[in-house]
Amino acid sequence: MRAARSVARLAPPDRRGEFVGLVEAAGNYLVQGRTAVRAMWFESSRANAETFDDISGLVLRCRDRLQALLHDLDRTPSALSHSR
Repeated sequence: MRAARSVARLAPPDRRGEFVGLVEAAGNYLVQGRTAVRAMWFESSRANAETFDDISGLVLRCRDRLQALLHDLDRTPSALSHSR
């Protein structure tokens, strides 16, 4: 999470908020997923597999949106000049 947060803060100013928000959301979902798995396996199934699947879907949506943002940045002229 530290690495992802650091990289998100380096995003262009007009996209930084979205990057930071997605990284933070994904981090929160990962914590929720860990809690759900722990509940399923160690606490007599107080959470069900469907809960974990829902949380996993949210993490994947964050990942997909982050990848789309990175793809958009790679196609912008200013991003191209910074990558060289």
